[in-house]
Amino acid sequence: MIGRDIIRYDVFGKDVYIAEQVQKKGIGRSVVVSETTKVLLENSAAFEYSFLAHETIEMKNERMNTYVIINKDHIL
Repeated sequence: MIGRDIIRYDVFGKDVYIAEQVQKKGIGRSVVVSETTKVLLENSAAFEYSFLAHETIEMKNERMNTYVIINKDHIL
């Protein structure tokens, strides 16, 4: 809890940290996802996009790769 006169609750933890880092390293008008989300989407028959490797997020004793979702016909 935070505050004395008005009690407020704030959530801290690994998930909040990951979300904050993905947002900080995001690209305007793009969707950035984790590797776990990438795998889930790739296994979905209805998913019609591809992924472009983006950045690695450094955490305590962990690294998480992120990816940008792109159209399948995207030419690099």
